[in-house]
Amino acid sequence: MRPETPQPPHDTDVERALIGAAILDPLSVPLMAPLSPAAFYHPSHGVIWSGILALAGQTWTVPGLRAHLGDRATPVVSAALRACEEGALSPGGLEELAVRLRELHLRRQVMALGVRLGALALDRDVRPPEILSAIDAGVLALTSERGESRVCTADALVMGSLAALDRAQTEGDRGGASLGVEALDRMTGGGMRPGELWLLAARPGIGKSALAGQALVANARAGRRCLLISLEMSRDEIGIRLICSEAEIDQRRAKRPAALADYEMDRIKSAAVALYRLPLHTEDGFAATVADVSAIARKIQMETSDLGLVVVDYLQLMGGRGTNREQEIAGISRGLKKLAKDLAIPVLALSQFSRDNEKAKRRPQLTDLRESGSLEQDASGVVALWRDPEATPEGPLDTYPQEAIILKQRNGPLGSLRLAFEAKITRFREMHNQGKTT
Repeated sequence: MRPETPQPPHDTDVERALIGAAILDPLSVPLMAPLSPAAFYHPSHGVIWSGILALAGQTWTVPGLRAHLGDRATPVVSAALRACEEGALSPGGLEELAVRLRELHLRRQVMALGVRLGALALDRDVRPPEILSAIDAGVLALTSERGESRVCTADALVMGSLAALDRAQTEGDRGGASLGVEALDRMTGGGMRPGELWLLAARPGIGKSALAGQALVANARAGRRCLLISLEMSRDEIGIRLICSEAEIDQRRAKRPAALADYEMDRIKSAAVALYRLPLHTEDGFAATVADVSAIARKIQMETSDLGLVVVDYLQLMGGRGTNREQEIAGISRGLKKLAKDLAIPVLALSQFSRDNEKAKRRPQLTDLRESGSLEQDASGVVALWRDPEATPEGPLDTYPQEAIILKQRNGPLGSLRLAFEAKITRFREMHNQGKTT
């Protein structure tokens, strides 16, 4: 015989007692910790509780609650409300009853997660990293407020938005993750915000990995925990580049035997000490898909609770699902955007421009993004690095004049910024006489 499916954990008496206590003392409801209608096992109780929450802070009666529910006060819901009213014994103990309901709700969520994960494990089309990512996402949702419904009423929306605006006024540019150059952060209203996907795009050899590394160090130095997913460079290459850039030493010379003077080695050691304890994590090859990136990021978030930025270098090297490359890139960009929203952090993905832009010898446009359709739609911001094909390096650091062009910014102006790219030390600096934003 097939074993019976166990009934999800619930306690009808506790649900009725909680609603009954709220009926006897309506003004005590706003004083308790938030309890979602989803915490109730019986749908009718969830409907009743949603009405109680909508009237929170007011003195209401059962007829008034029933009137507020309107069409939702079906015969089943009305019968459940009558049972809660008749069984109401005490106006006290709301918080204790709510704690019990939260515990039971959590157990039901765990059961549901187990069913979903079991189905994924049996699906041969689902790769193991995707299963692990689903596990991490499920556990993270259960251990955070995101496990509750994200639907909010107008009052919650307005109060939350006012709080966000107040933080913006008091924190200023500190509210977002740096793009690596202060002037660029000012042009973007303080950098990349939580929940946003940003693209940093350029043709090969223009310095997108260098600017991303500069952004990582700037954010880590400001106390923001960062994760770099590099599908292009090994961890040794990443470390050498960051150290030499910090020390302002030509990394090509640093890799040659006996090429550095003693004072240069001292600068490298000082730079290594400065970088040693920064909250910076790197992954150099395992993360070949969005599921891999998501699993790594969620693991760090669960372990540290303060992940503040994920950088992917670079997007076109990632694998995805689809009948063609454009569909694969669409899935990758949606997955990275979802990761940003789920973890409430900015994600910066490096991207290449198509060869058509290089052949045209003109400043880049959004349509120059390789497999561009979904990229320009999903991104909150797109920054392009551009160098005149005729430009030649100058000075001892092989300095190129370049531009950082804001091609898209959902919450700000477009424009360009003149930069000096010091190729030998892979460092960007701001130039004077900047152009105007548009």
